[in-house]
Amino acid sequence: MRPIKRIVFTLILYCLASAQSEAVQKNYVFTTYSQEDGLSSGTIKKIVQDSAGYFWFLSENGLSRFDGYSFKIYSHDPNNSLSIPSSNLLNMWVDEEKHIYLATEKALLLFHPSSNSFETIFSTRNQKDILNYLPYKGGFLFVKDNQLGFFNKKNQKIFTYNLPSNLSLGRKKGIRIQNDNIWFSCEDGILCYFEAEKKISKIPIQQSNTVDAPLDFSSLHLFVNNKSEMCFYSNATLYKFNASKKIFQPYLNLKLKESSFNPIKSIQQYDTCSILLRFQYNRIGILNFNTGNLKYIYLNPYPKVSNDSIRIFSIYPSTPTTMWVSTTNSGIYAVETKNLSVLEHLFGDEKN
Repeated sequence: MRPIKRIVFTLILYCLASAQSEAVQKNYVFTTYSQEDGLSSGTIKKIVQDSAGYFWFLSENGLSRFDGYSFKIYSHDPNNSLSIPSSNLLNMWVDEEKHIYLATEKALLLFHPSSNSFETIFSTRNQKDILNYLPYKGGFLFVKDNQLGFFNKKNQKIFTYNLPSNLSLGRKKGIRIQNDNIWFSCEDGILCYFEAEKKISKIPIQQSNTVDAPLDFSSLHLFVNNKSEMCFYSNATLYKFNASKKIFQPYLNLKLKESSFNPIKSIQQYDTCSILLRFQYNRIGILNFNTGNLKYIYLNPYPKVSNDSIRIFSIYPSTPTTMWVSTTNSGIYAVETKNLSVLEHLFGDEKN
Protein backbone atom coordinates (compact mmCIF):
# COMPACT_ATOMS: atom_id res chain seq x y z
CA MET A 1 0.00 0.00 0.00
CA ARG A 2 1.36 3.43 -0.97
CA PRO A 3 2.16 5.89 1.86
CA ILE A 4 -0.67 8.30 0.96
CA LYS A 5 -3.25 5.50 0.73
CA ARG A 6 -1.98 4.05 4.01
CA ILE A 7 -2.44 7.43 5.74
CA VAL A 8 -5.95 7.86 4.30
CA PHE A 9 -6.90 4.31 5.33
CA THR A 10 -5.59 4.90 8.87
CA LEU A 11 -7.55 8.15 9.15
CA ILE A 12 -10.75 6.43 8.03
CA LEU A 13 -10.30 3.67 10.62
CA TYR A 14 -9.61 6.24 13.34
CA CYS A 15 -12.72 8.26 12.42
CA LEU A 16 -14.90 5.14 12.44
CA ALA A 17 -13.56 4.04 15.83
CA SER A 18 -13.96 7.55 17.23
CA ALA A 19 -17.55 7.79 15.98
CA GLN A 20 -18.39 4.41 17.53
CA SER A 21 -16.80 5.38 20.88
CA GLU A 22 -18.59 8.74 20.95
CA ALA A 23 -21.91 7.03 20.23
CA VAL A 24 -21.38 4.66 23.13
CA GLN A 25 -20.24 7.46 25.45
CA LYS A 26 -23.49 9.37 24.79
CA ASN A 27 -25.41 6.54 26.42
CA TYR A 28 -23.59 7.02 29.70
CA VAL A 29 -24.82 9.36 32.39
CA PHE A 30 -21.74 10.83 34.06
CA THR A 31 -22.21 12.93 37.19
CA THR A 32 -19.10 14.47 38.72
CA TYR A 33 -18.65 15.84 42.24
CA SER A 34 -15.72 18.03 43.31
CA GLN A 35 -14.71 20.34 46.15
CA GLU A 36 -16.94 22.98 44.59
CA ASP A 37 -19.88 20.66 45.29
CA GLY A 38 -18.83 20.19 48.90
CA LEU A 39 -16.31 17.31 48.84
CA SER A 40 -13.54 17.50 51.44
CA SER A 41 -10.90 16.96 48.74
CA GLY A 42 -10.51 16.44 45.00
CA THR A 43 -8.60 13.23 45.72
CA ILE A 44 -10.88 10.50 47.09
CA LYS A 45 -9.22 7.25 48.15
CA LYS A 46 -12.18 5.06 49.06
CA ILE A 47 -15.99 4.86 48.93
CA VAL A 48 -18.34 2.87 51.18
CA GLN A 49 -22.08 2.84 51.92
CA ASP A 50 -23.57 2.45 55.41
CA SER A 51 -26.77 0.76 56.60
CA ALA A 52 -28.74 4.03 56.28
CA GLY A 53 -27.82 4.35 52.61
CA TYR A 54 -25.37 7.22 53.00
CA PHE A 55 -22.23 7.24 50.85
CA TRP A 56 -18.94 8.03 52.58
CA PHE A 57 -15.86 9.34 50.78
CA LEU A 58 -12.40 9.10 52.32
CA SER A 59 -9.63 11.63 51.70
CA GLU A 60 -6.49 12.94 53.38
CA ASN A 61 -8.41 16.11 54.18
CA GLY A 62 -11.34 14.67 56.12
CA LEU A 63 -14.43 12.56 55.53
CA SER A 64 -17.41 13.43 53.31
CA ARG A 65 -20.92 11.99 53.74
CA PHE A 66 -23.36 12.22 50.83
CA ASP A 67 -27.12 11.86 51.23
CA GLY A 68 -27.92 12.13 47.52
CA TYR A 69 -28.28 15.91 47.65
CA SER A 70 -25.45 17.47 49.65
CA PHE A 71 -22.23 16.68 51.47
CA LYS A 72 -21.46 16.82 55.19
CA ILE A 73 -17.77 17.15 56.09
CA TYR A 74 -16.18 15.50 59.12
CA SER A 75 -12.74 16.87 59.98
CA HIS A 76 -10.56 17.40 63.04
CA ASP A 77 -11.73 20.12 65.43
CA PRO A 78 -9.29 20.80 68.29
CA ASN A 79 -12.16 22.25 70.35
CA ASN A 80 -14.36 19.15 69.97
CA SER A 81 -13.22 15.95 71.68
CA LEU A 82 -15.79 13.91 69.70
CA SER A 83 -14.46 14.96 66.29
CA ILE A 84 -11.99 12.94 64.21
CA PRO A 85 -8.59 13.00 65.97
CA SER A 86 -6.95 13.72 62.61
CA SER A 87 -8.24 14.82 59.20
CA ASN A 88 -5.50 12.79 57.52
CA LEU A 89 -7.42 9.54 56.98
CA LEU A 90 -5.68 6.44 55.65
CA ASN A 91 -8.42 3.82 55.34
CA MET A 92 -12.14 3.21 55.78
CA TRP A 93 -14.33 0.12 55.70
CA VAL A 94 -17.65 -1.26 56.93
CA ASP A 95 -18.12 -4.44 58.95
CA GLU A 96 -20.86 -7.06 58.63
CA GLU A 97 -23.31 -4.79 60.47
CA LYS A 98 -22.41 -1.83 58.19
CA HIS A 99 -20.64 0.03 60.99
CA ILE A 100 -18.03 2.47 59.69
CA TYR A 101 -14.42 2.23 60.82
CA LEU A 102 -11.67 4.72 60.06
CA ALA A 103 -7.88 4.51 60.30
CA THR A 104 -5.88 7.69 60.93
CA GLU A 105 -2.11 7.84 61.28
CA LYS A 106 -2.25 6.92 64.96
CA ALA A 107 -5.64 5.39 65.76
CA LEU A 108 -8.47 3.13 64.68
CA LEU A 109 -11.90 4.77 65.02
CA LEU A 110 -15.54 3.68 65.12
CA PHE A 111 -18.21 6.14 63.97
CA HIS A 112 -21.39 6.47 66.04
CA PRO A 113 -24.16 7.91 63.81
CA SER A 114 -26.54 8.63 66.73
CA SER A 115 -24.12 11.18 68.20
CA ASN A 116 -22.10 11.98 65.06
CA SER A 117 -19.00 11.13 67.07
CA PHE A 118 -15.89 8.98 66.70
CA GLU A 119 -14.67 6.50 69.28
CA THR A 120 -11.00 5.47 69.42
CA ILE A 121 -10.88 1.66 69.38
CA PHE A 122 -7.12 1.38 69.75
CA SER A 123 -4.05 3.49 69.08
CA THR A 124 -0.73 2.70 67.39
CA ARG A 125 2.42 4.68 66.78
CA ASN A 126 2.03 4.57 63.01
CA GLN A 127 -1.01 3.23 61.17
CA LYS A 128 0.82 3.69 57.84
CA ASP A 129 2.67 0.46 58.63
CA ILE A 130 -0.64 -1.42 58.71
CA LEU A 131 -1.80 -3.14 55.54
CA ASN A 132 -5.54 -2.89 55.03
CA TYR A 133 -8.30 -4.05 57.39
CA LEU A 134 -10.62 -6.91 56.53
CA PRO A 135 -13.79 -7.95 58.45
CA TYR A 136 -13.28 -11.42 59.87
CA LYS A 137 -15.19 -13.49 62.46
CA GLY A 138 -16.68 -10.74 64.60
CA GLY A 139 -13.64 -8.53 64.27
CA PHE A 140 -11.12 -7.68 61.62
CA LEU A 141 -7.68 -8.66 60.38
CA PHE A 142 -4.71 -6.47 59.62
CA VAL A 143 -1.04 -6.97 58.77
CA LYS A 144 1.75 -5.03 60.49
CA ASP A 145 5.51 -5.67 60.59
CA ASN A 146 5.08 -9.16 59.10
CA GLN A 147 2.53 -10.09 61.74
CA LEU A 148 -1.08 -10.99 61.13
CA GLY A 149 -3.24 -9.19 63.66
CA PHE A 150 -6.83 -9.90 64.68
CA PHE A 151 -8.92 -7.43 66.65
CA ASN A 152 -11.83 -8.98 68.57
CA LYS A 153 -14.62 -6.41 68.84
CA LYS A 154 -16.32 -8.15 71.78
CA ASN A 155 -13.42 -8.14 74.23
CA GLN A 156 -11.46 -5.32 72.52
CA LYS A 157 -8.31 -7.46 72.41
CA ILE A 158 -5.66 -7.86 69.69
CA PHE A 159 -4.10 -11.21 68.82
CA THR A 160 -1.03 -11.53 66.59
CA TYR A 161 0.46 -14.34 64.51
CA ASN A 162 3.99 -14.25 63.05
CA LEU A 163 3.95 -14.67 59.27
CA PRO A 164 6.64 -16.47 57.23
CA SER A 165 9.63 -14.20 56.60
CA ASN A 166 9.33 -14.48 52.79
CA LEU A 167 5.95 -12.72 52.70
CA SER A 168 6.03 -9.35 50.96
CA LEU A 169 2.75 -7.64 51.78
CA GLY A 170 3.44 -3.98 51.09
CA ARG A 171 0.40 -3.85 48.78
CA LYS A 172 -3.28 -3.68 49.61
CA LYS A 173 -3.99 -6.51 47.19
CA GLY A 174 -1.67 -8.78 49.19
CA ILE A 175 -4.32 -10.27 51.50
CA ARG A 176 -7.85 -11.59 50.88
CA ILE A 177 -10.51 -13.49 52.85
CA GLN A 178 -12.45 -16.43 51.38
CA ASN A 179 -14.68 -18.75 53.44
CA ASP A 180 -12.67 -17.96 56.62
CA ASN A 181 -9.45 -18.84 54.80
CA ILE A 182 -6.81 -16.08 54.60
CA TRP A 183 -4.88 -15.71 51.34
CA PHE A 184 -1.55 -13.92 50.82
CA SER A 185 0.37 -12.97 47.70
CA CYS A 186 4.10 -12.89 48.37
CA GLU A 187 7.38 -12.51 46.52
CA ASP A 188 7.47 -16.01 45.07
CA GLY A 189 3.90 -17.30 45.13
CA ILE A 190 0.57 -17.53 46.93
CA LEU A 191 0.07 -18.77 50.48
CA CYS A 192 -3.13 -19.61 52.32
CA TYR A 193 -4.02 -20.01 55.97
CA PHE A 194 -6.62 -22.79 55.89
CA GLU A 195 -8.94 -22.35 58.86
CA ALA A 196 -9.81 -26.05 59.04
CA GLU A 197 -6.14 -27.08 59.16
CA LYS A 198 -4.90 -24.13 61.28
CA LYS A 199 -1.76 -23.75 59.18
CA ILE A 200 -0.28 -21.78 56.27
CA SER A 201 0.49 -23.64 53.04
CA LYS A 202 2.07 -22.55 49.78
CA ILE A 203 -0.30 -23.18 46.84
CA PRO A 204 1.10 -24.73 43.63
CA ILE A 205 0.14 -23.09 40.33
CA GLN A 206 -0.41 -24.83 37.01
CA GLN A 207 0.73 -22.25 34.48
CA SER A 208 -1.21 -21.63 31.29
CA ASN A 209 0.16 -23.31 28.15
CA THR A 210 -0.73 -20.24 26.08
CA VAL A 211 1.53 -17.89 28.06
CA ASP A 212 5.30 -18.12 27.61
CA ALA A 213 6.24 -15.48 30.17
CA PRO A 214 6.68 -16.58 33.81
CA LEU A 215 4.12 -15.48 36.36
CA ASP A 216 4.74 -11.97 37.66
CA PHE A 217 3.84 -12.11 41.36
CA SER A 218 4.57 -8.41 41.85
CA SER A 219 1.50 -7.58 39.74
CA LEU A 220 -0.70 -10.51 40.75
CA HIS A 221 -4.32 -9.65 41.60
CA LEU A 222 -6.22 -11.90 44.03
CA PHE A 223 -10.02 -11.75 44.09
CA VAL A 224 -13.03 -13.88 45.09
CA ASN A 225 -15.61 -14.65 42.39
CA ASN A 226 -19.40 -14.97 42.76
CA LYS A 227 -19.06 -18.66 43.72
CA SER A 228 -16.74 -17.80 46.63
CA GLU A 229 -13.80 -19.30 44.74
CA MET A 230 -10.36 -17.74 45.08
CA CYS A 231 -8.98 -16.49 41.76
CA PHE A 232 -6.12 -14.39 40.49
CA TYR A 233 -5.13 -12.59 37.32
CA SER A 234 -1.64 -12.54 35.78
CA ASN A 235 -0.25 -12.26 32.25
CA ALA A 236 -3.69 -11.90 30.62
CA THR A 237 -4.88 -15.14 32.24
CA LEU A 238 -7.40 -15.84 34.99
CA TYR A 239 -6.61 -18.68 37.40
CA LYS A 240 -9.01 -20.42 39.79
CA PHE A 241 -8.26 -22.46 42.91
CA ASN A 242 -9.21 -26.12 42.64
CA ALA A 243 -10.19 -26.94 46.24
CA SER A 244 -10.13 -30.72 45.76
CA LYS A 245 -6.60 -30.74 44.31
CA LYS A 246 -5.41 -27.64 46.20
CA ILE A 247 -3.87 -26.08 43.12
CA PHE A 248 -4.46 -22.96 41.02
CA GLN A 249 -5.37 -23.79 37.42
CA PRO A 250 -5.89 -21.50 34.40
CA TYR A 251 -9.52 -21.23 33.32
CA LEU A 252 -9.72 -18.20 31.05
CA ASN A 253 -7.23 -16.56 28.69
CA LEU A 254 -7.96 -12.93 27.88
CA LYS A 255 -7.24 -11.12 24.64
CA LEU A 256 -5.83 -8.21 26.54
CA LYS A 257 -2.48 -6.47 26.34
CA GLU A 258 -1.64 -4.24 29.26
CA SER A 259 0.53 -1.20 28.59
CA SER A 260 3.22 -0.14 31.03
CA PHE A 261 1.62 3.32 31.08
CA ASN A 262 -1.84 2.07 32.00
CA PRO A 263 -1.66 -1.27 33.88
CA ILE A 264 -4.50 -3.03 35.69
CA LYS A 265 -4.32 -1.95 39.34
CA SER A 266 -7.03 -4.09 40.93
CA ILE A 267 -9.81 -6.60 40.20
CA GLN A 268 -13.09 -6.97 42.08
CA GLN A 269 -16.41 -8.78 41.78
CA TYR A 270 -19.13 -6.82 39.94
CA ASP A 271 -22.20 -9.03 39.53
CA THR A 272 -23.00 -12.75 39.26
CA CYS A 273 -20.97 -13.23 36.09
CA SER A 274 -18.69 -10.18 35.78
CA ILE A 275 -15.66 -8.62 37.39
CA LEU A 276 -14.31 -5.07 37.22
CA LEU A 277 -10.77 -4.31 36.11
CA ARG A 278 -9.52 -0.99 37.45
CA PHE A 279 -6.93 0.48 35.12
CA GLN A 280 -4.62 3.15 36.46
CA TYR A 281 -5.99 5.83 34.15
CA ASN A 282 -9.23 6.76 32.40
CA ARG A 283 -11.02 3.45 31.97
CA ILE A 284 -12.74 0.58 33.77
CA GLY A 285 -12.96 -2.89 32.31
CA ILE A 286 -15.93 -5.23 32.64
CA LEU A 287 -15.12 -8.91 32.13
CA ASN A 288 -17.75 -11.60 31.75
CA PHE A 289 -15.85 -14.66 32.98
CA ASN A 290 -18.46 -17.06 31.53
CA THR A 291 -17.99 -15.84 27.97
CA GLY A 292 -14.56 -14.18 28.21
CA ASN A 293 -16.06 -11.01 26.74
CA LEU A 294 -13.99 -7.96 27.74
CA LYS A 295 -15.57 -4.51 27.69
CA TYR A 296 -14.80 -1.10 29.15
CA ILE A 297 -16.03 2.40 29.84
CA TYR A 298 -14.04 5.63 29.69
CA LEU A 299 -14.02 8.45 32.21
CA ASN A 300 -11.98 10.53 29.77
CA PRO A 301 -12.02 8.85 26.34
CA TYR A 302 -9.72 11.29 24.53
CA PRO A 303 -7.10 12.90 26.80
CA LYS A 304 -5.27 15.54 24.76
CA VAL A 305 -2.13 15.34 26.89
CA SER A 306 -0.98 13.00 29.63
CA ASN A 307 -1.98 15.53 32.29
CA ASP A 308 -5.59 15.15 31.15
CA SER A 309 -5.60 11.49 32.15
CA ILE A 310 -7.82 10.68 35.12
CA ARG A 311 -6.14 8.49 37.70
CA ILE A 312 -8.64 6.04 39.21
CA PHE A 313 -8.31 5.26 42.90
CA SER A 314 -11.22 2.88 43.60
CA ILE A 315 -14.59 1.65 42.29
CA TYR A 316 -17.74 1.06 44.30
CA PRO A 317 -20.69 -0.57 42.44
CA SER A 318 -23.76 0.52 44.44
CA THR A 319 -26.48 -0.93 42.15
CA PRO A 320 -26.49 -3.01 38.94
CA THR A 321 -26.80 0.23 36.95
CA THR A 322 -24.65 2.60 39.00
CA MET A 323 -21.01 2.64 40.02
CA TRP A 324 -19.07 5.28 41.93
CA VAL A 325 -15.48 5.97 40.93
CA SER A 326 -12.98 7.84 43.10
CA THR A 327 -10.05 9.61 41.47
CA THR A 328 -6.89 11.58 42.15
CA ASN A 329 -7.52 15.35 41.87
CA SER A 330 -10.67 14.84 39.77
CA GLY A 331 -13.24 14.19 42.51
CA ILE A 332 -15.90 11.50 42.14
CA TYR A 333 -17.70 10.10 39.11
CA ALA A 334 -21.14 8.51 39.36
CA VAL A 335 -21.60 6.41 36.19
CA GLU A 336 -25.20 5.43 35.51
CA THR A 337 -27.11 3.69 32.76
CA LYS A 338 -30.59 2.23 32.37
CA ASN A 339 -29.25 -0.63 30.26
CA LEU A 340 -26.12 -2.50 31.32
CA SER A 341 -25.36 -3.46 27.73
CA VAL A 342 -25.11 0.25 26.94
CA LEU A 343 -22.58 0.71 29.74
CA GLU A 344 -20.11 -1.58 28.05
CA HIS A 345 -17.70 -1.06 25.15
CA LEU A 346 -15.57 -3.74 23.50
CA PHE A 347 -11.90 -3.90 24.51
CA GLY A 348 -10.99 -4.48 20.87
CA ASP A 349 -11.41 -0.76 20.19
CA GLU A 350 -9.00 0.22 22.98
CA LYS A 351 -6.47 2.97 22.32
CA ASN A 352 -3.30 2.77 24.38
